[in-house]
Formats: sequence, C-alpha cells, structure tokens
Amino acid sequence: YTVAPQAQNPSVSSSNYSSCNGFTLSSNLQGSTVRGVCSWTGGKLYVYAGGGTSGWEAVKITGADNVTYISQSSSAWSMSKYGAVYLPSQDYFITLATGQGGGAYGNAAVELKES
Repeated sequence: YTVAPQAQNPSVSSSNYSSCNGFTLSSNLQGSTVRGVCSWTGGKLYVYAGGGTSGWEAVKITGADNVTYISQSSSAWSMSKYGAVYLPSQDYFITLATGQGGGAYGNAAVELKES
C-alpha cells in the first residue's frame, strides 16, 4: 500500500501495515491532504484524530465498497477519540486533511485501533 500526499511528502504513515488496527496517518504541513490504505477483516475500530499545529483536521474513511463510514472534522489539537465504528471486511481508504494553523501539539493525525 502507498500514501499519495498532495504536497512535498508531509506524511508519516503506517500505510504498509496489513491491518487497519494500529494504522496511523499524519501530516506536518498546514493545508495539506494525505491518504493511505489499510485492510480490515471486519469488526469494531476506534477512531482517534487531532489537528496538531494545523489547528484543525478532517477525516474520511471510505471502504472498497464505495461506502463512506466516517466523514467528520474537529478543531481539537490533541488526539481525541471520535468513537467506534463497525467496519466490514475489506480495504479502506483513509483521507486526512489539515487546517491552516493556530494549533499546538505536533502533527495532525488520525489513528485506528481496536481499543
């Protein structure tokens, strides 16, 4: 799997990770969008996200079935739990968009994990 950032390679991703459990996607650039892909065998995952120094983030999780399972944003700077989502067995395309600044606490990021 690969990550295709739209800017100068701002991403730090575990996109080669075979499972969505433990998947992390992040960007250190303001106003950027990064993408990654992970696979999941089905079940509940918790979604955590934070805008970091970009001040804002938006996360979208779309399955290979073309269904959007998560599409939301937050102005939380630090990693916060969005909640849990049941994801059926398939590949998932994760998109992280970042804000224009004004935040703190490092990179904007999204993380998926079982707990």
